[in-house]
Amino acid sequence: MSHLPKSVIPLLLLIVVAVAWLVIDRDPPEQNKFLLDMTAESIANVEISFNDIVVEITKTDSGYLLSGTVNDNADQAATSNFLNRLCNLKVEEIPVIADAATIDLGQLTITAFDGEKTVTCRLGKMNPVSGDYYVACSNRPEIVTIDPVVVSLMSSIPFSLRQRLLFGEDAEFAEKIKVRFPGSENYDEFVKDGGSWWLINYSGDDSRLGKVVSVRRDLYNDRTRDGAYQADENLISNLLFIAHSAKVTHSSTVEIEPPAAAAISIGSANVEFSFPEKEQIECWRNSNPYPMQVNKKLYEYAFGNLQTWLMTKVTDIKVSRSDSLRVSMLGLAPITAKKESGKWVVEGHNLSDQFSDLSLELERMEIVSVLETEEYPLSERSRANIEIWIDGNSEPVVMEFGRSSDSSKLLCLMDPVTVEVAPQMISALRTLYMAAGLWN
Repeated sequence: MSHLPKSVIPLLLLIVVAVAWLVIDRDPPEQNKFLLDMTAESIANVEISFNDIVVEITKTDSGYLLSGTVNDNADQAATSNFLNRLCNLKVEEIPVIADAATIDLGQLTITAFDGEKTVTCRLGKMNPVSGDYYVACSNRPEIVTIDPVVVSLMSSIPFSLRQRLLFGEDAEFAEKIKVRFPGSENYDEFVKDGGSWWLINYSGDDSRLGKVVSVRRDLYNDRTRDGAYQADENLISNLLFIAHSAKVTHSSTVEIEPPAAAAISIGSANVEFSFPEKEQIECWRNSNPYPMQVNKKLYEYAFGNLQTWLMTKVTDIKVSRSDSLRVSMLGLAPITAKKESGKWVVEGHNLSDQFSDLSLELERMEIVSVLETEEYPLSERSRANIEIWIDGNSEPVVMEFGRSSDSSKLLCLMDPVTVEVAPQMISALRTLYMAAGLWN
């Protein structure tokens, strides 16, 4: 050193200090700042395991899928955001570690594949001074530390990555719907063909839908094709709209076996429902044991109305164009009207307007729900019959109405089922009898 020029000595000291600073700090090179050294867009598969939980995310042509602890459709936006945050995890520093065994690597393992290379990272303990976590990755020789945000990032998966729309986008463009009604073990199947929806398979004549089919055979022969029964387009469209907008409000982290209650299958999602007890109802998608919660609106609409998809109205008969009507109510004299020159004529009474209102009410009377006849018998004190003669037929179509035994519902008996209808029919009958002076 004494033989060196004095002007060189400060320069050498500067070099020594710089090298020492680099050795002590040991920041990673810029091109290797990110832990996985991948982009979210390039990741084809990533598997994460910790605390007996395995989360596998696979990129497919139709989007991301979840497997492992939870086998389910992934929420595309949530999963994309998660992968972006995962790929943006930065290496904080390269610490000097005397014994790697002391940092307990492997508490959490991440294995990512981008189509070309596979990177596996093993998370260890937290550095008590910096708060960062030790991690060893296969794409770098050193053990490094990363921000503790990695722990919060993993804390809610896989449940936070589950598809939040109950049926995803499938419900918007559905071509097939399968339904299992409460109390049934089999599915009824509807398909879209030629712009219309058809019931092509049902779970038997003894099922609730099967009983409706047996009634419908006589009333709606014009809407039957090759053994299939045409369904109501509006009801199915409404169901699909509700199904498409149904969102998961909560995903349980506790395994519960799904009950054999009811189910709807649309597209790639088969959803089983528990019986509704609160505003939020538990459901299970694709037999996953971790239930989710959704608003019970979908359940109530589907299983309160699906039985009526084949018979949205009590009759398809154009009552206003029939030949004659005969109305009878318990304890009151029958009233018969015949069609003459386009008007209803009742001998001895001017009831043309009242019978016109009654016939229109019959035509537009919609079914509220389908009930089991034995569970909802008609009250003997409130029965009313309407007989409709069409095109000179020798036998009329008979419609039998009455209150339920507790008077809470207006019913129409359509053997072998009973349907609930809107109460306007009673008002129309009362108005008719009052105009005839026969109402007591």
